[in-house]
Amino acid sequence: DSGGKRWQAEVNYPAWGPPAYSGGKLYAGIGNGTFVKSADDPVGEVLCLNADSGNIIWRYSAQDSVNTTIAIADGKAYFGSRDGFLYCVDANSGELVWKFPVGKPVLSSPSVVGNRVYFGANDGIVYCLETSKGQMVWSFDAGGITFLMDIEGGVLSSPAISNRKVYVGSSNMTFYCFEAEE
Repeated sequence: DSGGKRWQAEVNYPAWGPPAYSGGKLYAGIGNGTFVKSADDPVGEVLCLNADSGNIIWRYSAQDSVNTTIAIADGKAYFGSRDGFLYCVDANSGELVWKFPVGKPVLSSPSVVGNRVYFGANDGIVYCLETSKGQMVWSFDAGGITFLMDIEGGVLSSPAISNRKVYVGSSNMTFYCFEAEE
């Protein structure tokens, strides 16, 4: 009630997005790069921490920064990375379930409804994957603007889902609505 610090956890890299909370655990993406290039080799991780103590339960290493909020659903954690993959790991152990290659940074946080995960990437495409094996159900090329400094363009916003509809904005100054599949 006082705003006093309860714990702190030292980690290897900066956190770029908000943590996700589920079942007494925090899930957070970290890494050594975001919209700017670093002289260091790119690296990123997803951390699972005990929300009461701050102790790290597990870490999953990615090849570049994890800038997205982690989506937690049905015992799985979904996240994108600047390394061009959308990942699915076991939320309890941190073991890889599958990863989907996009080829461009995934800076849009994924959203999960039923057995589908939705996200956008810097290739300008909105993706819908099934959650068990990461196979593509559909995709839509929204296009987008190419930025300087290798930020690239496309779909940087995270999808919102309501009433069986997926809503997402793109850098081409357009919002889209898709039917959500379950």
